[in-house]
Amino acid sequence: MNDVRYYPPMFTRLEPRTPWAGGRMVDTDVLTLADAASMATKHAGEPVTIGDFLRAAGRGEITLRAIVHRTAKVQKHDGGIYCNGGQENENMVPAGAIATLPLTACQHLAAAGRASWRTFDGFEMVEGVLQRYTKGLLVAGEPDFETVPDDCRVVGYDVHALADEYTAPEAQQAEPQAAPVVAESASNAQAWTIAKPQRFNGYTAPLHRLIAAAHREGKPCPTARDVVEVWRINAPAEIAKVLPDGFDYYDAKGDTKTADLEAIRKAIRRMTSAR
Repeated sequence: MNDVRYYPPMFTRLEPRTPWAGGRMVDTDVLTLADAASMATKHAGEPVTIGDFLRAAGRGEITLRAIVHRTAKVQKHDGGIYCNGGQENENMVPAGAIATLPLTACQHLAAAGRASWRTFDGFEMVEGVLQRYTKGLLVAGEPDFETVPDDCRVVGYDVHALADEYTAPEAQQAEPQAAPVVAESASNAQAWTIAKPQRFNGYTAPLHRLIAAAHREGKPCPTARDVVEVWRINAPAEIAKVLPDGFDYYDAKGDTKTADLEAIRKAIRRMTSAR
């Protein structure tokens, strides 16, 4: 099995700071870069361009996605199942899927207006910082995906976050902020244990997997906010929609219910305890 290599962020991820005033849009809407730039400009009161979105994505301040135009065979970083396990389309990314672009592809789009890429980024909370890692890749023999800005998509949350960077007067607009340095080990992290629930329902199975992964790797216990932010970028199948302060999830009947931060905190407490 290949070891996972994490890539600490060079710059801090952007977050919305002000009420949205750019038109009818919610955090989970998926927009073209042209629509995103138009709505961000309306919100900010000054021009926000497609180039601004590409450069922010290249810095890792926002997440950029792209439509893939052909079906391709993929695998997990360790050679295992990346998607659709046990189904006829196991490890197949279908034409028309919207994939998260790797950081290098975002940088190439910003610099050259096109990108070739063959890896899929995942995100995980490490030492309290959301970090990228290569979650999957095209199998040998598959040609690279080719992407241009018209293929790219961005979610409403990131549109709002970037637009807020342009709402201050020109002289007061903040420069991109370097991310905090992550220590090799969290020696001051509180020791904690994890317990498996008697039964899983709703979002508790993926929540337990996330918590178990953190515990297995010696990381601090994820907070409710950590869970929301990780799933905002890479939501499991049990999650219908990620909200600003929680998420909608599917219950056993397939109906949609909402969990806010307090409900998530309670679920985490039921699965963990301090030593």
